[in-house]
Amino acid sequence: MNNKLALPFLLLISCCLSSCAAHAAIKPLIITLTPKSCIKHGRVIAIHTKPTVQDIAKDAYCTLNFMQKYAPHGTVTVFGSSRTKLRHKNYILAKKFAFLWTKADKDNHPILTGGGPGIMQAANHGAAEAKGYSLYLANHFIHEASINPHATHGYIASSLAQKTSDMVNYSAAIVVLPGGFGTEWELFETLTKIQTHKIKPIPIILLGSKKTWANLTDHIKHLKNIGTISKKDLILYANISNANSAVQYLEKIYHHI
Repeated sequence: MNNKLALPFLLLISCCLSSCAAHAAIKPLIITLTPKSCIKHGRVIAIHTKPTVQDIAKDAYCTLNFMQKYAPHGTVTVFGSSRTKLRHKNYILAKKFAFLWTKADKDNHPILTGGGPGIMQAANHGAAEAKGYSLYLANHFIHEASINPHATHGYIASSLAQKTSDMVNYSAAIVVLPGGFGTEWELFETLTKIQTHKIKPIPIILLGSKKTWANLTDHIKHLKNIGTISKKDLILYANISNANSAVQYLEKIYHHI
């Protein structure tokens, strides 16, 4: 772990001169964080309430602390629906991929999920069954009362936006299975950050058959056709149908890291 984390983390927040002139009541805010700050997860925030600056700072710091300990080379992050049932083909696919990847990679790039049920549980299930790290970065959700039983190490954030951003930023690869609004947000945040050079290009796998992903990939092609993305953006992701091929695809890339 980076020794710098042993020192207090100081965050000074102040306003620019023009802003301060308009808001004289705003004062500088100093936030001090140490590794002991991360013994407890982020606080539970009431519904329809925004996280504070302190919440967001703690989430960012504790995630950095966590990643440097368990995934210093980055994670293979799995996104997908929390509503997928245990016997569904996508649950089985996600579990198989995570199992095979964990066996092959030996915790160099451990599996990371949002810690919930469905596809997240499937990926954590596969990683744990393979005797590897089974990581999570989660939020407090009303409909997800607890972390799934197969996740081994993780952090629960107060801020959904900070958590999602960190899951993308610390990823060495993204594997996506069908999901809802949250899954598409996570996918398009990753694509946008690569497109705009906010993060280095990483592998993005749409795991499942071409038919499974046809509506989404057709929409992305439509965006190219109307000129809102470029042709080169179409190669930012790969559609891979099965777990074995997805593992082989990542292994070829990671042999050069």
